[in-house]
Formats: sequence, C-alpha cells, structure tokens
Amino acid sequence: MIRSSILTKMNPYNILLLFSIIQWSACSGETICSYLDLALNLTYKNIPGTLVRPVKNWRNSTIVYIDLSLYTVVNLDTSLQSLTTYIWFLMEWKNEFLNWDPGEFCGIDTIIIPGEDLWVPDLYIYEMTESDDKSPVIPYFIISSDGIITESKPLRIVSTCNLDIFKFPFDKQTCYLTFGPYVHSVQDIIMLPKFNSSQVNSNSQEIFVSKGDWVLLDISVSSMTIWSEGVEYSQVIFELIIKRAPVVYIINLIIPSCFLVLLDVVSMFIQMGTGERLGFKITVVLGFSVLLLILNDMLPNSDNPAVLGEFFLYSCM
Repeated sequence: MIRSSILTKMNPYNILLLFSIIQWSACSGETICSYLDLALNLTYKNIPGTLVRPVKNWRNSTIVYIDLSLYTVVNLDTSLQSLTTYIWFLMEWKNEFLNWDPGEFCGIDTIIIPGEDLWVPDLYIYEMTESDDKSPVIPYFIISSDGIITESKPLRIVSTCNLDIFKFPFDKQTCYLTFGPYVHSVQDIIMLPKFNSSQVNSNSQEIFVSKGDWVLLDISVSSMTIWSEGVEYSQVIFELIIKRAPVVYIINLIIPSCFLVLLDVVSMFIQMGTGERLGFKITVVLGFSVLLLILNDMLPNSDNPAVLGEFFLYSCM
C-alpha cells in the first residue's frame, strides 16, 4: 500500500525515469568475458597440440595459404650470387580441433596466444643458404573462432639467385623464393598462395623501400607440385624481378673508362720519340687495369661475362 501510494504521488516523468534506471541496471548486469576464459576453454578441449596434424579425418589434407610482401633488398652479392631480402611473411591453416561459439564468449571471435603448443606446418625455403637468426622472434599466433590459425612475422632471408650479368650495370635479375613442406607430402599438406600475383605485387610495391641500388619491378606467385623419390610435394613459388640502379656504376666505372679512352685518343697526338707518349700510354693502361680489377671483384665467375668487362679488357689491349 505504501509503495503504491508513493507511485501515485510521483510525477509521470519521474516514474518513466525510475523504470529507465531499473532497465539500465538490468542491462549493466550482462555477462563479462575475458580472453583467459576463452583460453582456458580451449585448453580443456581434446586438442592434439604439436603431436600430429590437426585433422579429424586423416585422409583430409591441410590447406596452407601463404603470402609474401617484399620490404627491401638488403644485398645482392654478385660474386657469391646470393640475395638477402627482408620480407613480411604470412601463413594460414586450419586446426579442426580449435573452434568455439563467439556467442558464448561475449562475441570474441579471435584470440592471440603463443604458439609453442600448436601444430605448425614444417615449411622451409628451398633456396635458403643461411639460417634465419637475425629476424625478430614473434611467438604469437592469431586464432579465429572457426579454427583458422594465422602466423604473421618479418623474415630476413639469404637465398641463392642465378645472376645474368651480361648487361651489367643495366641488368635485371630474376630470383625465386620457393616455399614448401620438408616432410609432409601433398596428401598431408597442400600449399596455395593467399593472393594472386596482381595483389602480391601491389602489396609489395606499396611497402617496398629501396636502398638506392635495386628497384622492384614485379613479383608474381604460382603453385605447383614436384616429385622427389616417388613422393609428391606441394610448393608455392614467388618470382622476384628487380632492376639495378646504375647511377653509382656510371659515375665510378663508365665515366672514368670513357675519360681514359679519350686520353688514349689524345695520346696519338703526342710526338713520338720523346718517351712522353710511351709513359702516357702506360698510365692509361694502368688506369684500365685498375678499373678491370675493381669490376672483377664485383662480378661472379660466369661463362657469360659482362659487356663492360670485355670493353675494359679490349681497352687494355
């Protein structure tokens, strides 16, 4: 009776405000979730961890998507024919045992956790010549509610590259980075590019930083399978096309050599028999010899030598 009399005496606006406060209080009591709750829920599930490939039917292949964005060309050693690059690498695959309903965890659809307890594809780079011990260590993986695991990290790669230096220093080089599993055959792991060649090239062109010696022309990607000892393996191949920036070589090699050629022509007008012409010629030949030695240190041993090297050699003769 007392409560009803109070309500009757209250202003209608005050009654409306009171019910609004009550409704807000009820809403504010909604369930609060944390990433810890989700992580514990995933821990209690029957997850195989790093032991075996995470598929419920062993006949199903695990599809691994990879992507690469070239950040910079650190070095291309022409004498060793090795390419050092810095890339942004991304790899995705599905763990069929890792999934949850986001509605049960306040709409959380992704979680970032360390990956030491997760199965990871045994990926390696066919052309790699040095261990990757200078890249930042990123131990975290992104897990989606549908079981998709994403690994994204920067990589420093030292790889082989067959160089064609015939047009040096106006040459273009094509290098390859081939990614594939080391142990798992195509029945276990199928490698596919995450994006097409156009998108891969566009992403790399946006972030590429030139150090002044190489310019990125194009990146393309393709997938294929190879056979080794009767076993078929899947792989994804990135083709990198880069062009040398010739300004430094023009200033340090071509212009001095043209100047020496000009001096050699001028020496023809020096009077013979005085000994000055012979000394001048010897100086010019020594200049060409020095440039040839510098060029020889820069270029690899090849059956197809650079035109510039042949020019220096004939000039000395």
